[in-house]
Amino acid sequence: MQDKILQISISLILIFAISCSESGGAGGFVVGKIEGPDSIAEYYGGTYRIEASGDSEISYNWRITPENLGNFFNPNQPITSFEPDSVEEATTAYISVDISSPGGLSLTKSRKITVENIEGLDYGKIEGPTPLNSDSSAVYSIEANGSTGFNFVWTCFPADAGAISEPNRDRTSFTPSEFSRGSDIFLAVAINSSDYPEFHRTLIISVPGDSQPGNPPTAMAEVDKTTATAYKGVPFHDVSTDPDGEQDIVKLEWDFDFREVLGFRAYEPLNPLERHPIHHYSTMGVKRIQLKAIDSLMSHYPYPSKTKAGE
Repeated sequence: MQDKILQISISLILIFAISCSESGGAGGFVVGKIEGPDSIAEYYGGTYRIEASGDSEISYNWRITPENLGNFFNPNQPITSFEPDSVEEATTAYISVDISSPGGLSLTKSRKITVENIEGLDYGKIEGPTPLNSDSSAVYSIEANGSTGFNFVWTCFPADAGAISEPNRDRTSFTPSEFSRGSDIFLAVAINSSDYPEFHRTLIISVPGDSQPGNPPTAMAEVDKTTATAYKGVPFHDVSTDPDGEQDIVKLEWDFDFREVLGFRAYEPLNPLERHPIHHYSTMGVKRIQLKAIDSLMSHYPYPSKTKAGE
């Protein structure tokens, strides 16, 4: 049996002939402070945000120091939630966000916080397997001690990612749906007790794609011109093919300024099958464009680059 995989076979170059205005360059890149609580309680956490402007397609990466203190929900967005694990005493930590842009700008912002201990309360992490095959079921559980009258509510995101049995106990069974193949699922439990307010625990479950025979698509694209002016729209055209038929291509992902150091960063249009996108650049320079064509199995493989910048 051979995996049916996506193919990436496009690297285009755009060379801009003029300089950009101050609002798109380094002088116009503006990043605010991290906003959020200075003190959070173990198990409960808080929401943090940061504002950045002055360039297009800004990237975010939130992290915590010490690294094993907890987890972020939506770590690649300007607004994130941090869920700390238990601490034996009040613990000093630093929430940081790495910010970068296609224009080559990058910086890091940090904020000192304190994670407070709640005396007598003891919650564990969600226990259970990850990854989990799409044709399997598994039991997930969590321990809660230090109070009475515990209530549990299990959910998953996306909502159609699978089925949860017995969603109001400390143990539940989860079965992924066929729509979740080749993707990550958030399994969450909300816990209430008679002495403490509600808190949440989250586990990321990876569901690998099925191994089936098939014919992979071939990603191909065309561009109207290879020299363009900053701030003017540049039209691209998808001409990808699939031996199983064009209808087998279910999603196209474009990276209009691919950089190996940052990896593939997909532009997310309203239409996942956008075949004729128009992209506006705010910085001059050589641009490398890559396209992913994804088939109905939603397989994901590395995306080789075939053109060197500067050619």
